Amino acid sequence: MASLDMAPSADGLRAVIRKLGHASEEVRVRALCSILFKLDNSLASPPHLWEADEEIFALLLEWFNFPTPPRAPDVLALLLRLVLHGPEAGW
Repeated sequence: MASLDMAPSADGLRAVIRKLGHASEEVRVRALCSILFKLDNSLASPPHLWEADEEIFALLLEWFNFPTPPRAPDVLALLLRLVLHGPEAGW
């Protein structure tokens, strides 16, 4: 019987992370909600996100380049989470 690896695939996470920079606000918000769901339900961790795509931090910062960034408090909280658990924090 094969064991199930519960860690998310890097390719799957990378695809969702890249959508944070999409031109459509709806796509960006859905990507953010997906990432937050994965984190909140222990389906992914900040190190998983960093490993999947090191551009996540830049994409989240670019969130605020749009005229009216939705869910700004959630994005700021995610940025903080990534900073506290990122590569420089020693995981």
